[in-house]
Amino acid sequence: MSWHRGLAVFLLPAIILALVPGRNARAQTLLRENAENGTANILDNVGGDFQLIQSETVAEGDFAFHLANPNFDDKWFAIDETLSIQPDSKLFFLSRLGWATNRQFARVQLSTNGGTSWPTTIYSQAGTGDEGEGSFTLKEVDLAPYANQNVRLRFFFEFTNGSAFTQTDSEVGWFIDDIQVGDEFGKLAWSIGDPTPHE
Repeated sequence: MSWHRGLAVFLLPAIILALVPGRNARAQTLLRENAENGTANILDNVGGDFQLIQSETVAEGDFAFHLANPNFDDKWFAIDETLSIQPDSKLFFLSRLGWATNRQFARVQLSTNGGTSWPTTIYSQAGTGDEGEGSFTLKEVDLAPYANQNVRLRFFFEFTNGSAFTQTDSEVGWFIDDIQVGDEFGKLAWSIGDPTPHE
């Protein structure tokens, strides 16, 4: 056998191994919450002022979360699960901020003490004073600064001062769907009608 043939035989296994994805190449999803299972995994602060989970304004599936500021009160919900963040973890969610003033803020907050306090805001968006966004958009937040920590997440709709839209109907406030924590956003499978941009 020639030297060239020996080299080819020696390199072939290495090339094959490089082309076969290993276990670490798989997407890793730590959380998926899309409101389809009610409040089983949710801490609900809405308190009956309106329906936290509604079916009129959704990104995909049958239900989505809704936060508003009735009587100028702040409202929120938290994921009732502690997440062990990895170096490549990101937060993804589909968001639509409807009627809201620039004194109303859609925020995502993070706790590292089991939800006792929420000192860290990792996402914030102010209202525009009009009808706001006409559709859902995918938001992405890098969680790498919290790698190797146990965290909880809260979606918080805050009124600071001044004026606000205090209605709770299907065009007012903040709508959230398909919350995920992982290294990439996992699209839903679809079978009927046209897919959304996230399916």
